[in-house]
Amino acid sequence: MDDSQSFWVTASTNGLGAALIEALVHRQARVAASGRNNLQFHAMARRHGGHLLALDGDTQHQADRLKLEWGALDTLIINAGACDYLPADITENQLLQALIKTNAEAVERYLDAALPLLVEARRPHVVVILNLYTAAQLSDPSFPASIATSLPERLREKRAKLRQLGIDLTIVTPYAPPSQHPVPRVPEQWTAQSAATEILSRLPDREEEIVLEALELRTLWPLKSF
Repeated sequence: MDDSQSFWVTASTNGLGAALIEALVHRQARVAASGRNNLQFHAMARRHGGHLLALDGDTQHQADRLKLEWGALDTLIINAGACDYLPADITENQLLQALIKTNAEAVERYLDAALPLLVEARRPHVVVILNLYTAAQLSDPSFPASIATSLPERLREKRAKLRQLGIDLTIVTPYAPPSQHPVPRVPEQWTAQSAATEILSRLPDREEEIVLEALELRTLWPLKSF
């Protein structure tokens, strides 16, 4: 990996998102970071020089900045298990449903905003990282999953459309459909750093789905403090 490869990582304030940023910068890639704590990103950018670009503003403003700076984007990594997208006035009772809703909305926003940048790259790649909550079905689990009730199903439906544009899609999920993995996987004690290393090491293979089942979600996606 070198500075000819560009990555945009969302929700990278802490946990897995921050670990991905650190690992990519260490590998000399060009990295754009977006998330709630912009002061942290600017401090990281000063520390890492030209390898890290701190993005401010709303999603479209961030994409416009990347268009101006880079012109194209090789890889978009959407961290879709984080609290970075939550409104500031969220209450503890609203947290779980809001976490699922805001992460699903973030996936749509970032895909739409980054699409013009991705189609300009030679081999564009989108990676969406789900956690146990955002991968869950929003209905009776005995019912078949659909694009209306399941973010993973919505992403799988998008894969064919993205492929027509030459864009590969990898979904990182805590579990896969039983038809793909009939033997249950044993959850592992992933840290943010070890999970980031595992994900990045497998990106060149462009797998459709990577199963990353974790014992401690808070180490990868710290929950909001109340």
